[in-house]
Amino acid sequence: MQQLMEMLKRIFNAILNLFGAGDKMPGREEPKPPPESRDFRELPDGTKLPAPYDRNELTQLIQAVQSASDPDERFVYDTVLASALEGIRPLLELYDLIPRIWAGDSRAEAEFNRIISRHSEDINVRSYEERAERSMQTMRGEIPLPGGGEAPCGPLFFLKPDRLFSIQQTAVFLAGDDEKQHLYSLAAIDKMWDRTLCPDRFNSLVYQDQLDGGRRLQARLRGHAEQSEYFGRVERLREQRAEANMGYGGLTQPPPGEGGPWRPPRPGTGGPPVGCGPDDGPIPDGPDFPEKCNPIRDYCRDFVRGAGRRIRRVPDSVSTGEIDGISTDRACSGQTVTIKGSGFGTEQGDREVVFGTQPAEVISWSDSEIVVRVPSGISGRRCIGIRDEQAELQRREVYDSNRAAFEEFSEGARVCLGQPRDVGMLPYRPDTPECRDINVINIGAPSIYFRVNGGQSVTVEAGDDIVLNWAVTNADSIQISRVGSVGPSANISNPAPVGQQNIGPFNAGSEVTATYRIEASNSCGTVTEIVSAKAVRTPDLEILGIEVTQPIQRFNWNNPGQNNSVRLVSEKRTMVRVYVDSGVSDGFDFGEGANILPDVTGHLELTYPDGNSVTVNNILNPGDTMNAQPPGNVDREELDHSLNFELPVADLDGTIEIEAEVYTEPRDGGGRWDRTQTSAIFRHNGRLRLVAILVNDTINNISAPTMNDYNISLQGARTRLPVREQGFLLFRAPNHRTINTQGDEDLTTGDGWSNLLDRIDDIADDYEENNEIWTALIPNSGTYSWNGLANDGVIPFWWDDHPRMISRARQGATFAHELAHTVSVDHAPSVNAGANPGVDSCGNPDGVDNSLVSLTEDVGMDVAAYRLMPDSIPTLMTYCTPDIDGTQSYQDRWMSIDLWNRLWNRI
Repeated sequence: MQQLMEMLKRIFNAILNLFGAGDKMPGREEPKPPPESRDFRELPDGTKLPAPYDRNELTQLIQAVQSASDPDERFVYDTVLASALEGIRPLLELYDLIPRIWAGDSRAEAEFNRIISRHSEDINVRSYEERAERSMQTMRGEIPLPGGGEAPCGPLFFLKPDRLFSIQQTAVFLAGDDEKQHLYSLAAIDKMWDRTLCPDRFNSLVYQDQLDGGRRLQARLRGHAEQSEYFGRVERLREQRAEANMGYGGLTQPPPGEGGPWRPPRPGTGGPPVGCGPDDGPIPDGPDFPEKCNPIRDYCRDFVRGAGRRIRRVPDSVSTGEIDGISTDRACSGQTVTIKGSGFGTEQGDREVVFGTQPAEVISWSDSEIVVRVPSGISGRRCIGIRDEQAELQRREVYDSNRAAFEEFSEGARVCLGQPRDVGMLPYRPDTPECRDINVINIGAPSIYFRVNGGQSVTVEAGDDIVLNWAVTNADSIQISRVGSVGPSANISNPAPVGQQNIGPFNAGSEVTATYRIEASNSCGTVTEIVSAKAVRTPDLEILGIEVTQPIQRFNWNNPGQNNSVRLVSEKRTMVRVYVDSGVSDGFDFGEGANILPDVTGHLELTYPDGNSVTVNNILNPGDTMNAQPPGNVDREELDHSLNFELPVADLDGTIEIEAEVYTEPRDGGGRWDRTQTSAIFRHNGRLRLVAILVNDTINNISAPTMNDYNISLQGARTRLPVREQGFLLFRAPNHRTINTQGDEDLTTGDGWSNLLDRIDDIADDYEENNEIWTALIPNSGTYSWNGLANDGVIPFWWDDHPRMISRARQGATFAHELAHTVSVDHAPSVNAGANPGVDSCGNPDGVDNSLVSLTEDVGMDVAAYRLMPDSIPTLMTYCTPDIDGTQSYQDRWMSIDLWNRLWNRI
């Protein structure tokens, strides 16, 4: 047995989701909680039961249905699939009850039997016996291996056969000595299994379609639809489907969560008609299913049916017929209880009294009365019976015999499920007493079920009502109260054992948590349970727009006609700004201020001209999230008012489709996500060939800058100019990598600058001309008369024909400014500093082109530095110093749209 259990534990890897108990038990009426989703992770011995179906297979099945291009056709197929899955629900309900039955839950046993009865109309037990006998004969024959075991049959079953075998074992266990009930239950289960044929076929067709890209599944669904009322009646079907979604959560948009993308509806929930065609009978395979796969599927069905029928009935070992009553209906652990009746015998012999499955210490035994001590370690409702230890040994022997017989079929299990012994016997469970009015006792402190809005820790939309549900057993007093001062008040004393009360709306202006407590007491003790509800606001999160920017861009979500109209350079660092509106306007505070939604994140999906796509998760915002602002408060000049991404620079060329999706984690719907898209065109532009010369100032005894200084200076041009990142081609003059200033080149004078610029022209004469710009980098000394100097490189003269420039080191804006001069761009006019908040001061340059724009026309972006450059600050070609948030720096002069376009045409 231990070896078998170890094999089971290796393959049991999921959890059953239970959907609640049914009607009340026979006998004494007992309070019960309302049905809810329960999570029974394992059987009492620690064995975990596997999930009834493979979630990956289900996801693939739904995706295949949804891949239909026509939305109405997809809707019809979707409804056919929902109808087919509905046929599986009774077996799932039975399977979900197994852990509770093995834990001794008498209500679960009764519910199992009621489901069997509810789905057993028109059962022909004799026909089932004949069918089962044929199946057992098949099992004894040769095992079919299609294609020598190499045929790609794929998954043959949606509901896995080993799960059905577990259901069969449970039915046999509950039938006990009742042979009629034994056969009746197995026949009913077999009939239910026939109703899984449609999902089985669909599952196999999806696998075949994946192998060769076929559309067998959709063709099969269309065939079912055309033979049924589904096809051609879409509008009425939409109404039916809306009702069905109450239970299914919607196949068209499968819900996430523990239960997988499809969950069966709770009993009583509206749903589509059961079945996947005009009738409920077996669906024959068509020519689209591999013929050599049919034998193995038929064998597997025979395997499970025959295995179930060969399970021997396990005899009862516990009786209650001699019991007429017990001395109390409530007791604490260690107290004595007297059992009254007749025919107990004068001696105990090989018998023991059990409370459920737990033996009790016998204090005295007579023919009409037995006195026992309540076992320790148990609580709640228990039924008392008398176990015959010899009968229990026989029961165990039958179980071991069943296990040994089943292990003979391990080869069949390998064929059906892919591995030997993937199917095993459920663990042994001792017999339990039948629950009658006269033998039920409540042990220990009270038992409590307590929920707020259906759960123990829930979220509630601010303003919605708080509803408390409770069910208490074995209590003398009950008190329900609010803990603290948050949430609607509750003070409920000694209510009915089972009840529900709406205590009013949870009016909250922020994310606060209301806590409620129930306390139940009796002579054995006091039990307390706490539930909580957190007030939330579900925002209507909305993307206002997507900006694609390099150094500057046009964008206005209220006037989108010119959005993203500034040209973009191929293979240049680029930022995408996704502007997000929180969708909250009622003042709700998520912790960052009224109407601000924190922790918004997202991603981009880029589709390139060749059709390839890539996901961009390179979020630049600190913490990879942003605080979404309320409607009307989103400001482009606030960098954290957008979710910001940098695009992969190497692939920026041509027209790229950009889809943005933003959301809060976890992505739980309810308005907390949005998606939109735009496109951006990246164009090739010219390159700049630069010759780098480093200048050693021997006159003023200042060492030459380094190439690292040069690259830092060049970054000012790389960030601002319409040239791709690798479009600045850098060269060194072999004999003039570093030069010394000469006697007439004192850089503390203007003449010294001019003389140095002339000498650079002479140096350039020594080398072959190839459209280079000669750039000299001098030390960054505050004693120098100027920051930079350049010639007009587009209008050459015979004595002055090389474009060249000088710049102080580590002054990026100056370096870019002088480079612009070399392609014949003059100075922009100065402005009145007092009339412009973004301007600190201005000088008066020579060579002014009054057609040039002096202030930036829109918001800019230093992508490399992740820095926003405000609107209306001095442009690169002015002699003005910007004032950005109180910081004045001449090197903050920025690119204007006007200058970007001029340079685009000249580089």
